[in-house]
Amino acid sequence: ARTGGLLKKAAQFVANQELMKETTGPTESVTAQTSTSTSVLQYQGSRQLTTGTDRVSGTGQHTLTYVLSVPIDRTNSQGSVVHLHLRYADNLNFKNSLVTLKVGDQTVGSAHLDRARANGGTYNFRLPAKLALGNSFTVSVVFNLQLAGSGGTTDVTTPWAELDSQSTAAIKTM
Repeated sequence: ARTGGLLKKAAQFVANQELMKETTGPTESVTAQTSTSTSVLQYQGSRQLTTGTDRVSGTGQHTLTYVLSVPIDRTNSQGSVVHLHLRYADNLNFKNSLVTLKVGDQTVGSAHLDRARANGGTYNFRLPAKLALGNSFTVSVVFNLQLAGSGGTTDVTTPWAELDSQSTAAIKTM
């Protein structure tokens, strides 16, 4: 390889089992234009966080954690988004109730819960382009729930929040 970029391309080509099966000769020429990623048929880029509905209840902080994986020859690139489809109690203190998204140990972002989306709404969080994911990583959804007018009550039956099966991580890769 004449450059470090071409050496990386060649390594990605060799690491891609799908491309290696298509190789017919003892050598293969890899250029800057050679596609070294897994085909769309093999990897659609979207991963479901959960197959059901996961619920938390009570005031305070609650965390739901999911383990996701992408093919080993993939690296996170600009444009990756986690879509959280949530439902939650409409009796929350919306000034102080939050949902926070973490990938690994890194906080990606937070948003205030709002009354308009209480019966079902989506919160979208963009992942930083340089965020290293590896082929297996955790996505944590952290709820900070406060009851309206509660003065910090610790009632464990309300409030509540749910994350459902429409929640996905759309990982753009290169």
